[in-house]
Amino acid sequence: GTRFGEQQRETSKDIQEQLKTKTSAIGTKKKIVLDDLSKVEPAVEDAKNAVKSIKKQHLVEMRALNNPPRLVKLTLESICVLLAEPSSDWKTIRTTVLRDTFINSVVNFNTEKISDDMRSELKKKYLSDPEYTFEKVDRASKACGPLVKWAIAQINYADMLLSIDPLKNELHSLEQEAEVTWKKGMEVDQMIDSLEKSIAQY
Repeated sequence: GTRFGEQQRETSKDIQEQLKTKTSAIGTKKKIVLDDLSKVEPAVEDAKNAVKSIKKQHLVEMRALNNPPRLVKLTLESICVLLAEPSSDWKTIRTTVLRDTFINSVVNFNTEKISDDMRSELKKKYLSDPEYTFEKVDRASKACGPLVKWAIAQINYADMLLSIDPLKNELHSLEQEAEVTWKKGMEVDQMIDSLEKSIAQY
């Protein structure tokens, strides 16, 4: 019986080692994911706060324009694309901006809603435009500056989420493996335990 008991103890030790390795791998991966996110999250928060500080009167002034400057139209069009609102012409765009919920829907936007198609459309059509920057747009309109800052931050964030996706999946399967290993360890330990009890009864 003791031979079997020793084998089980070895197994238990192996499992403990495996668990250690897996737990450390999980820790490393988690740190990479969090580090990557911490590079882009502050920009999103900063942009959200900038959007919150847009003055109502600036929005109203924009809505009053029948023929807006190119950068104003470009910015608001890109925001409508991000919010999945129709953006075919200025009249449609203006309707969206006129809504009382407009700023709120920008501030409470969930980056995970940005599809791959949307990302490539925004990059091709807006972000690649040399004029599509906070500085240039802010000069054209005080309300649009923060909105461009927000759109750029969202796209960078979406890019980052996409790039850490494989890491997140890896993390998930590592965590599942660790749980299986842990359960196996519990079973072996229980076996050793009952074995020792039965030996003690001899």
